[in-house]
Order: sequence, then structure tokens, then C-alpha cells
Amino acid sequence: MRWSVRGCSLRVLPNELAFSRLLVSPGRRYGNAIERNYVKRVGKEVFRNLKPLLRPGFDVAFIFYSGDYTYQDRKNQISDLLSRANLLQLPETRQGLDPES
Repeated sequence: MRWSVRGCSLRVLPNELAFSRLLVSPGRRYGNAIERNYVKRVGKEVFRNLKPLLRPGFDVAFIFYSGDYTYQDRKNQISDLLSRANLLQLPETRQGLDPES
């Protein structure tokens, strides 16, 4: 399964594990080593923050393309792609914690 937005692409394969795995890869012509390592760190950090919301049992690969993208841009790209792929779970609502009841 594949999804894309400007600056980022997502590939997903199911695995038979109880957790999801991540691959972050810069595109072929993605700047120098410093820029490639930075985009990998950003991708891993965003994924780490979203991992509690991620459905388990998938291999997830992000391919980042060069451009002038901020951390927030990358976060929005990853969130959008995971939502489109239907891999994000909504947090469970807590019953009985309504302040007005």
C-alpha cells in the first residue's frame, strides 16, 4: 500500500508481529550527509511520538524528499499519511470522567 503527499511518501506492509516497525529513508538526491541524518532523526522522533496511537502489526516506511520543510511540516506530513493509511487509532474515551456528571 502506498500514499504520498508533497515532500513525503509512505509504504506499508502488514507483519505478523504485535508491534509496528519503522524505516525512514531520504530520497535519492537528498542533500549532504548532515541533511540526510537530520531528516531521519526528525522522522524517527515524530514516529516515536505517534507510536502510542499506531495500530500494531505493520512495517511502515517513510521516504522523505528534499525541500524546505520544518519539523512541524514533517509532523503534519507523517500524521496525514498515517491517517490516510488508516493506521492511527483514536484514543479511547474515558467513561465516567465527565466533569458535569
